[in-house]
Amino acid sequence: MTEHKIDNRLYKEKINYYLNKRKWSIFELSQQADISAATIYEWYHNKKRPSLTNITKICEAFNITLAQFFSETSGEHATANLSELFRFCKDLNYEEVDAILQIVKYINNNRKEK
Repeated sequence: MTEHKIDNRLYKEKINYYLNKRKWSIFELSQQADISAATIYEWYHNKKRPSLTNITKICEAFNITLAQFFSETSGEHATANLSELFRFCKDLNYEEVDAILQIVKYINNNRKEK
């Protein structure tokens, strides 16, 4: 029987991206996600593959969706963000949606001026 090598590059890259974005250490992530730092280091050293349960905990700690975690390109990430935004907005009333639209327009206009 041949042993399959575990390749966790995707997980490590995604976790590192969000660690850097939050300026967190692995220890801080372990605290926020309620996963031992030793377990996370096992993923980093390809000793174990993270379970979906643990990936979900990590997403909750980073306040992102699974779709955002597994998106491979910035376009996919943006699509996942927009999908999440639409999901949150679907139950809002007209005035609330209009307020959000005004905020987005304001941000967009200020970004163009820079």
